[in-house]
Amino acid sequence: MDSRGEAINQKIQKKFETFIKQCERSSNNVVKGLEQKLSAQKEGSERVSEASIVNNVQSFFQQQKPILDNFETQQSLFLNYFESIDKIQLTYQEVNIDIQIQSEEILCSFNQTSFEDVNRVVTELPINIFAYSQKGQTKIIELKQVNDSIVRCTEKLIVNREVQYITVDQDRILCDDSVYSMNSLCVLDIIKFSDEIVGGIQIRPGKVIFGHNKSSKMSIWQWTGTKYQFLKKKQFYPTNGAITLMKAFPLREDCITVKCGDHQIKLFQINMIKFGLTQQTIICSGVKHIYDYRVISEDKMLLSTAGFVVYYDIKYQTKVNVFQTTETLSSLMIMPQSISNSTGLEYCLVDSQKKIQYFDLQEQGLKGSVEGMDGMRLIAQMSNEDPNSKKIIVMCQNKSGQLCLRQILKE
Repeated sequence: MDSRGEAINQKIQKKFETFIKQCERSSNNVVKGLEQKLSAQKEGSERVSEASIVNNVQSFFQQQKPILDNFETQQSLFLNYFESIDKIQLTYQEVNIDIQIQSEEILCSFNQTSFEDVNRVVTELPINIFAYSQKGQTKIIELKQVNDSIVRCTEKLIVNREVQYITVDQDRILCDDSVYSMNSLCVLDIIKFSDEIVGGIQIRPGKVIFGHNKSSKMSIWQWTGTKYQFLKKKQFYPTNGAITLMKAFPLREDCITVKCGDHQIKLFQINMIKFGLTQQTIICSGVKHIYDYRVISEDKMLLSTAGFVVYYDIKYQTKVNVFQTTETLSSLMIMPQSISNSTGLEYCLVDSQKKIQYFDLQEQGLKGSVEGMDGMRLIAQMSNEDPNSKKIIVMCQNKSGQLCLRQILKE
Protein backbone atom coordinates (compact mmCIF):
# COMPACT_ATOMS: atom_id res chain seq x y z
CA MET A 1 0.00 0.00 0.00
CA ASP A 2 1.43 3.43 -0.98
CA SER A 3 1.52 6.50 1.30
CA ARG A 4 -1.79 7.83 -0.08
CA GLY A 5 -3.52 4.52 0.63
CA GLU A 6 -2.07 4.36 4.13
CA ALA A 7 -3.24 7.92 4.88
CA ILE A 8 -6.81 7.11 3.73
CA ASN A 9 -6.80 3.88 5.72
CA GLN A 10 -5.68 5.70 8.87
CA LYS A 11 -8.42 8.34 8.44
CA ILE A 12 -11.12 5.69 8.04
CA GLN A 13 -9.81 3.73 11.00
CA LYS A 14 -9.76 6.87 13.16
CA LYS A 15 -13.37 7.71 12.22
CA PHE A 16 -14.50 4.18 13.01
CA GLU A 17 -12.72 4.18 16.38
CA THR A 18 -14.22 7.60 17.26
CA PHE A 19 -17.70 6.34 16.35
CA ILE A 20 -17.33 3.27 18.57
CA LYS A 21 -16.13 5.36 21.52
CA GLN A 22 -19.03 7.79 21.13
CA CYS A 23 -21.50 4.91 21.02
CA GLU A 24 -20.03 3.37 24.16
CA ARG A 25 -19.98 6.68 26.03
CA SER A 26 -23.56 7.66 25.06
CA SER A 27 -24.90 4.14 25.71
CA ASN A 28 -23.36 4.16 29.19
CA ASN A 29 -24.93 7.54 29.89
CA VAL A 30 -28.37 6.33 28.77
CA VAL A 31 -28.10 3.24 30.99
CA LYS A 32 -26.97 5.33 33.98
CA GLY A 33 -29.87 7.76 33.42
CA LEU A 34 -32.35 4.88 33.29
CA GLU A 35 -30.89 3.30 36.44
CA GLN A 36 -31.23 6.61 38.31
CA LYS A 37 -34.87 6.99 37.24
CA LEU A 38 -35.73 3.44 38.30
CA SER A 39 -33.93 3.93 41.61
CA ALA A 40 -35.90 7.12 42.27
CA GLN A 41 -39.16 5.37 41.36
CA LYS A 42 -38.32 2.46 43.69
CA GLU A 43 -37.68 4.78 46.65
CA GLY A 44 -41.11 6.30 46.19
CA SER A 45 -42.83 3.08 45.11
CA GLU A 46 -45.44 3.32 47.86
CA ARG A 47 -46.69 6.61 46.45
CA VAL A 48 -46.14 5.95 42.65
CA SER A 49 -48.33 3.59 40.67
CA GLU A 50 -46.93 0.98 38.25
CA ALA A 51 -48.56 2.78 35.32
CA SER A 52 -46.77 5.98 36.26
CA ILE A 53 -43.41 4.17 36.36
CA VAL A 54 -44.00 2.73 32.86
CA ASN A 55 -44.98 6.18 31.53
CA ASN A 56 -41.85 7.78 33.00
CA VAL A 57 -39.58 5.11 31.47
CA GLN A 58 -41.26 5.47 28.08
CA SER A 59 -40.90 9.24 28.27
CA PHE A 60 -37.19 8.85 29.08
CA PHE A 61 -36.62 6.59 26.07
CA GLN A 62 -38.55 8.98 23.84
CA GLN A 63 -36.18 11.78 24.84
CA GLN A 64 -33.13 9.61 24.03
CA LYS A 65 -34.56 8.25 20.74
CA PRO A 66 -32.90 10.88 18.45
CA ILE A 67 -29.48 9.91 19.83
CA LEU A 68 -30.12 6.17 19.33
CA ASP A 69 -31.55 6.75 15.84
CA ASN A 70 -28.46 8.74 14.90
CA PHE A 71 -26.20 5.88 16.00
CA GLU A 72 -28.25 3.43 13.96
CA THR A 73 -27.98 5.64 10.87
CA GLN A 74 -24.19 5.96 11.20
CA GLN A 75 -23.88 2.24 11.79
CA SER A 76 -25.77 1.60 8.54
CA LEU A 77 -23.36 3.90 6.69
CA PHE A 78 -20.35 1.95 7.97
CA LEU A 79 -21.97 -1.40 7.14
CA ASN A 80 -22.77 -0.24 3.61
CA TYR A 81 -19.14 0.90 3.22
CA PHE A 82 -17.75 -2.48 4.35
CA GLU A 83 -20.25 -4.39 2.21
CA SER A 84 -19.15 -2.35 -0.85
CA ILE A 85 -15.53 -3.27 -0.19
CA ASP A 86 -16.47 -6.92 0.31
CA LYS A 87 -18.17 -6.98 -3.12
CA ILE A 88 -15.07 -5.78 -4.96
CA GLN A 89 -13.74 -8.58 -7.18
CA LEU A 90 -9.94 -8.47 -6.97
CA THR A 91 -7.73 -10.13 -9.55
CA TYR A 92 -4.20 -11.31 -8.83
CA GLN A 93 -1.40 -11.79 -11.31
CA GLU A 94 0.88 -14.55 -10.04
CA VAL A 95 4.53 -13.52 -9.87
CA ASN A 96 7.05 -16.12 -10.99
CA ILE A 97 10.66 -14.96 -10.72
CA ASP A 98 13.61 -17.34 -10.89
CA ILE A 99 16.53 -16.30 -8.65
CA GLN A 100 20.07 -17.53 -9.09
CA ILE A 101 22.08 -16.88 -5.95
CA GLN A 102 25.83 -16.68 -6.39
CA SER A 103 28.35 -18.63 -4.30
CA GLU A 104 32.10 -19.02 -4.35
CA GLU A 105 34.59 -21.30 -2.59
CA ILE A 106 36.63 -19.96 0.31
CA LEU A 107 40.22 -20.98 0.92
CA CYS A 108 40.15 -23.10 4.06
CA SER A 109 42.89 -24.93 5.93
CA PHE A 110 41.58 -28.26 7.30
CA ASN A 111 43.64 -30.55 9.46
CA GLN A 112 41.39 -33.40 8.26
CA THR A 113 39.31 -33.60 5.12
CA SER A 114 37.38 -36.89 5.28
CA PHE A 115 33.70 -36.48 5.97
CA GLU A 116 32.38 -39.85 4.96
CA ASP A 117 29.82 -41.98 6.86
CA VAL A 118 28.53 -39.01 8.79
CA ASN A 119 25.42 -39.87 10.78
CA ARG A 120 24.34 -36.41 11.84
CA VAL A 121 25.45 -32.97 12.90
CA VAL A 122 24.98 -32.82 16.66
CA THR A 123 24.83 -29.08 17.01
CA GLU A 124 26.11 -25.72 15.83
CA LEU A 125 26.89 -22.96 18.28
CA PRO A 126 27.01 -19.18 17.78
CA ILE A 127 30.75 -19.19 18.42
CA ASN A 128 31.35 -21.40 15.33
CA ILE A 129 32.00 -24.67 17.13
CA PHE A 130 30.31 -27.67 15.50
CA ALA A 131 30.00 -31.34 16.42
CA TYR A 132 29.18 -34.24 14.12
CA SER A 133 29.02 -37.99 14.67
CA GLN A 134 31.10 -40.27 12.45
CA LYS A 135 31.74 -44.03 12.79
CA GLY A 136 30.75 -44.17 16.45
CA GLN A 137 32.70 -41.04 17.36
CA THR A 138 31.81 -37.38 17.82
CA LYS A 139 34.21 -34.88 16.34
CA ILE A 140 34.16 -31.28 17.50
CA ILE A 141 35.61 -28.70 15.13
CA GLU A 142 36.10 -24.96 15.33
CA LEU A 143 35.98 -22.47 12.47
CA LYS A 144 37.86 -19.17 12.67
CA GLN A 145 37.75 -16.54 9.96
CA VAL A 146 41.27 -15.25 9.30
CA ASN A 147 40.15 -12.65 6.76
CA ASP A 148 37.49 -12.17 4.07
CA SER A 149 38.82 -15.03 1.97
CA ILE A 150 40.47 -17.47 4.41
CA VAL A 151 38.90 -19.59 7.19
CA ARG A 152 40.84 -21.90 9.48
CA CYS A 153 39.20 -25.20 10.51
CA THR A 154 40.60 -26.97 13.59
CA GLU A 155 39.56 -30.32 15.02
CA LYS A 156 39.26 -29.47 18.72
CA LEU A 157 38.21 -32.76 20.25
CA ILE A 158 37.26 -36.37 19.46
CA VAL A 159 34.87 -38.14 21.84
CA ASN A 160 34.75 -41.92 21.45
CA ARG A 161 30.97 -42.13 21.41
CA GLU A 162 28.04 -40.42 19.74
CA VAL A 163 27.04 -37.59 22.08
CA GLN A 164 23.52 -36.19 22.28
CA TYR A 165 24.45 -32.52 22.64
CA ILE A 166 27.34 -30.15 23.15
CA THR A 167 27.45 -26.70 24.66
CA VAL A 168 30.20 -24.27 25.64
CA ASP A 169 30.53 -22.46 28.96
CA GLN A 170 33.42 -19.99 28.98
CA ASP A 171 36.53 -22.15 28.26
CA ARG A 172 34.78 -25.49 28.80
CA ILE A 173 33.08 -27.86 26.36
CA LEU A 174 30.24 -29.94 27.78
CA CYS A 175 29.21 -33.20 26.08
CA ASP A 176 26.47 -35.21 27.79
CA ASP A 177 27.86 -35.73 31.34
CA SER A 178 31.50 -34.88 30.49
CA VAL A 179 33.26 -31.50 30.84
CA TYR A 180 36.41 -30.81 28.81
CA SER A 181 38.90 -27.96 28.86
CA MET A 182 38.82 -26.08 25.58
CA ASN A 183 42.52 -25.35 25.95
CA SER A 184 44.09 -28.61 27.20
CA LEU A 185 41.20 -30.84 25.95
CA CYS A 186 41.48 -32.92 29.12
CA VAL A 187 38.46 -34.03 31.17
CA LEU A 188 37.71 -31.55 33.98
CA ASP A 189 34.60 -33.10 35.45
CA ILE A 190 32.09 -35.95 35.11
CA ILE A 191 28.63 -34.77 36.12
CA LYS A 192 26.77 -37.31 38.23
CA PHE A 193 22.99 -37.01 38.40
CA SER A 194 20.07 -39.38 38.90
CA ASP A 195 18.51 -38.50 35.52
CA GLU A 196 20.31 -38.82 32.19
CA ILE A 197 21.44 -35.51 30.67
CA VAL A 198 20.24 -35.16 27.05
CA GLY A 199 20.49 -31.40 26.53
CA GLY A 200 22.39 -28.45 27.91
CA ILE A 201 22.96 -24.73 27.50
CA GLN A 202 24.89 -21.93 29.18
CA ILE A 203 22.41 -19.48 30.67
CA ARG A 204 25.08 -17.17 32.14
CA PRO A 205 28.87 -17.45 32.37
CA GLY A 206 29.57 -20.24 34.88
CA LYS A 207 25.95 -21.40 34.99
CA VAL A 208 24.38 -24.09 32.80
CA ILE A 209 20.94 -25.66 32.53
CA PHE A 210 20.58 -29.34 31.67
CA GLY A 211 17.60 -31.06 30.07
CA HIS A 212 16.86 -34.62 31.16
CA ASN A 213 15.54 -37.72 29.44
CA LYS A 214 12.10 -37.91 31.05
CA SER A 215 9.36 -36.05 32.93
CA SER A 216 10.15 -32.67 31.28
CA LYS A 217 12.78 -32.08 33.91
CA MET A 218 15.54 -29.44 33.92
CA SER A 219 18.30 -28.71 36.43
CA ILE A 220 20.61 -25.73 36.96
CA TRP A 221 24.31 -26.05 37.87
CA GLN A 222 27.17 -23.68 38.71
CA TRP A 223 30.90 -23.96 38.00
CA THR A 224 32.91 -23.81 41.24
CA GLY A 225 36.36 -23.63 39.67
CA THR A 226 36.94 -27.39 39.70
CA LYS A 227 33.53 -28.92 38.98
CA TYR A 228 29.83 -28.21 38.33
CA GLN A 229 27.74 -28.03 41.48
CA PHE A 230 24.04 -28.94 41.42
CA LEU A 231 21.74 -26.08 42.51
CA LYS A 232 18.11 -26.96 41.75
CA LYS A 233 15.88 -29.13 39.56
CA LYS A 234 12.25 -28.80 38.46
CA GLN A 235 9.72 -30.85 36.51
CA PHE A 236 7.70 -28.76 34.09
CA TYR A 237 4.19 -30.12 33.70
CA PRO A 238 2.11 -31.11 31.79
CA THR A 239 4.55 -32.36 29.09
CA ASN A 240 6.13 -35.66 30.02
CA GLY A 241 9.02 -36.18 27.61
CA ALA A 242 12.72 -35.46 27.25
CA ILE A 243 14.01 -31.88 27.09
CA THR A 244 16.42 -31.49 24.17
CA LEU A 245 17.54 -28.95 21.53
CA MET A 246 18.08 -26.23 24.13
CA LYS A 247 18.82 -22.84 22.53
CA ALA A 248 19.31 -19.26 23.66
CA PHE A 249 16.47 -16.84 22.94
CA PRO A 250 18.42 -13.65 22.14
CA LEU A 251 15.37 -11.37 22.16
CA ARG A 252 15.02 -11.69 25.95
CA GLU A 253 17.47 -11.98 28.84
CA ASP A 254 17.69 -15.32 30.70
CA CYS A 255 15.35 -16.91 28.18
CA ILE A 256 15.75 -20.24 26.37
CA THR A 257 13.74 -22.41 23.99
CA VAL A 258 13.67 -26.21 24.15
CA LYS A 259 12.06 -29.18 22.45
CA CYS A 260 9.77 -31.12 24.81
CA GLY A 261 9.13 -34.66 23.75
CA ASP A 262 8.64 -35.12 20.03
CA HIS A 263 6.25 -32.39 18.94
CA GLN A 264 6.39 -29.37 21.24
CA ILE A 265 8.63 -26.30 21.54
CA LYS A 266 8.55 -24.29 24.76
CA LEU A 267 9.99 -20.95 25.79
CA PHE A 268 11.32 -20.71 29.36
CA GLN A 269 11.89 -17.43 31.21
CA ILE A 270 14.51 -18.63 33.69
CA ASN A 271 14.24 -17.29 37.24
CA MET A 272 17.90 -17.08 38.21
CA ILE A 273 17.14 -16.45 41.91
CA LYS A 274 14.37 -19.04 42.39
CA PHE A 275 14.68 -21.65 39.65
CA GLY A 276 11.43 -23.26 40.79
CA LEU A 277 9.54 -20.11 39.75
CA THR A 278 10.73 -20.35 36.13
CA GLN A 279 7.87 -19.59 33.72
CA GLN A 280 7.07 -21.70 30.63
CA THR A 281 5.14 -20.89 27.46
CA ILE A 282 4.25 -23.27 24.63
CA ILE A 283 5.31 -21.62 21.36
CA CYS A 284 4.75 -24.60 19.05
CA SER A 285 2.61 -27.71 19.31
CA GLY A 286 1.06 -30.29 17.03
CA VAL A 287 3.99 -30.55 14.59
CA LYS A 288 5.20 -34.15 14.67
CA HIS A 289 8.79 -35.39 14.52
CA ILE A 290 10.58 -32.05 14.98
CA TYR A 291 14.21 -32.57 13.99
CA ASP A 292 15.42 -29.02 14.57
CA TYR A 293 14.06 -25.49 14.80
CA ARG A 294 15.04 -21.84 14.73
CA VAL A 295 13.14 -18.97 16.30
CA ILE A 296 13.58 -16.04 13.91
CA SER A 297 11.40 -13.40 15.59
CA GLU A 298 8.95 -12.95 18.45
CA ASP A 299 6.16 -14.47 16.36
CA LYS A 300 7.79 -16.66 13.68
CA MET A 301 9.96 -19.78 13.64
CA LEU A 302 11.26 -22.41 11.23
CA LEU A 303 10.89 -26.12 11.97
CA SER A 304 12.65 -29.01 10.31
CA THR A 305 10.72 -32.29 10.28
CA ALA A 306 11.10 -35.52 8.32
CA GLY A 307 11.39 -34.19 4.78
CA PHE A 308 9.73 -30.83 5.41
CA VAL A 309 10.56 -27.29 6.50
CA VAL A 310 7.66 -25.61 8.29
CA TYR A 311 7.28 -21.83 8.53
CA TYR A 312 5.34 -21.47 11.79
CA ASP A 313 3.36 -18.65 13.40
CA ILE A 314 4.04 -18.62 17.16
CA LYS A 315 1.25 -16.20 18.06
CA TYR A 316 -1.53 -18.15 16.34
CA GLN A 317 0.09 -21.62 16.72
CA THR A 318 -0.39 -22.41 13.03
CA LYS A 319 1.66 -23.46 10.00
CA VAL A 320 2.10 -20.55 7.61
CA ASN A 321 3.83 -22.58 4.90
CA VAL A 322 5.24 -26.07 4.45
CA PHE A 323 8.07 -26.87 2.03
CA GLN A 324 9.15 -30.35 1.01
CA THR A 325 12.87 -31.08 1.21
CA THR A 326 15.28 -33.98 1.02
CA GLU A 327 16.95 -35.29 4.18
CA THR A 328 19.68 -32.94 5.42
CA LEU A 329 22.50 -33.32 7.92
CA SER A 330 21.28 -30.50 10.08
CA SER A 331 18.08 -29.05 8.71
CA LEU A 332 17.88 -25.25 8.61
CA MET A 333 21.41 -24.45 7.64
CA ILE A 334 21.36 -21.30 5.55
CA MET A 335 19.52 -18.21 6.69
CA PRO A 336 20.47 -14.54 6.79
CA GLN A 337 21.25 -13.26 10.29
CA SER A 338 18.23 -11.07 9.73
CA ILE A 339 15.79 -13.23 7.85
CA SER A 340 14.44 -10.44 5.62
CA ASN A 341 16.50 -9.55 2.58
CA SER A 342 16.72 -6.09 1.02
CA THR A 343 13.31 -6.42 -0.65
CA GLY A 344 11.60 -7.24 2.63
CA LEU A 345 10.73 -10.78 1.49
CA GLU A 346 11.42 -13.61 3.91
CA TYR A 347 13.35 -16.66 2.80
CA CYS A 348 15.60 -19.51 3.81
CA LEU A 349 17.91 -21.82 1.88
CA VAL A 350 17.90 -25.59 2.50
CA ASP A 351 18.86 -28.90 0.90
CA SER A 352 16.22 -29.97 -1.58
CA GLN A 353 16.43 -32.33 -4.54
CA LYS A 354 20.25 -32.36 -4.48
CA LYS A 355 20.36 -28.58 -4.74
CA ILE A 356 20.47 -25.71 -2.28
CA GLN A 357 17.01 -24.33 -2.89
CA TYR A 358 15.63 -20.85 -2.24
CA PHE A 359 12.36 -21.09 -0.29
CA ASP A 360 10.14 -18.02 -0.47
CA LEU A 361 8.45 -18.28 2.93
CA GLN A 362 5.69 -15.80 2.17
CA GLU A 363 5.02 -17.20 -1.31
CA GLN A 364 5.66 -13.96 -3.17
CA GLY A 365 6.51 -15.82 -6.38
CA LEU A 366 10.28 -16.13 -5.97
CA LYS A 367 12.12 -19.40 -6.49
CA GLY A 368 15.62 -20.50 -7.32
CA SER A 369 18.78 -22.20 -6.13
CA VAL A 370 22.41 -21.47 -5.24
CA GLU A 371 24.83 -21.70 -8.15
CA GLY A 372 27.96 -23.82 -7.74
CA MET A 373 26.51 -26.04 -4.99
CA ASP A 374 24.71 -28.79 -6.90
CA GLY A 375 25.18 -32.18 -5.24
CA MET A 376 26.58 -30.70 -2.04
CA ARG A 377 25.31 -31.40 1.47
CA LEU A 378 24.99 -28.62 4.02
CA ILE A 379 26.89 -29.09 7.25
CA ALA A 380 26.79 -25.81 9.14
CA GLN A 381 26.40 -22.05 8.86
CA MET A 382 29.02 -19.78 10.35
CA SER A 383 27.73 -17.03 12.58
CA ASN A 384 28.43 -13.48 11.47
CA GLU A 385 28.86 -10.66 13.96
CA ASP A 386 27.96 -8.11 11.29
CA PRO A 387 24.18 -8.27 10.66
CA ASN A 388 24.60 -6.01 7.61
CA SER A 389 27.02 -8.36 5.89
CA LYS A 390 25.89 -9.47 2.42
CA LYS A 391 27.73 -12.80 2.68
CA ILE A 392 26.80 -16.06 4.40
CA ILE A 393 29.58 -18.58 4.99
CA VAL A 394 28.59 -22.25 5.06
CA MET A 395 30.40 -25.54 5.51
CA CYS A 396 29.49 -28.22 2.98
CA GLN A 397 30.36 -31.75 2.01
CA ASN A 398 31.24 -31.95 -1.69
CA LYS A 399 30.62 -34.86 -4.05
CA SER A 400 33.96 -36.41 -3.05
CA GLY A 401 32.96 -36.47 0.62
CA GLN A 402 35.38 -33.71 1.58
CA LEU A 403 34.69 -30.63 3.66
CA CYS A 404 34.67 -27.31 1.92
CA LEU A 405 33.58 -23.75 2.70
CA ARG A 406 31.57 -21.52 0.43
CA GLN A 407 30.31 -17.99 0.82
CA ILE A 408 26.87 -17.16 -0.50
CA LEU A 409 25.75 -13.70 -1.49
CA LYS A 410 22.45 -12.88 0.21
CA GLU A 411 21.20 -10.71 -2.61
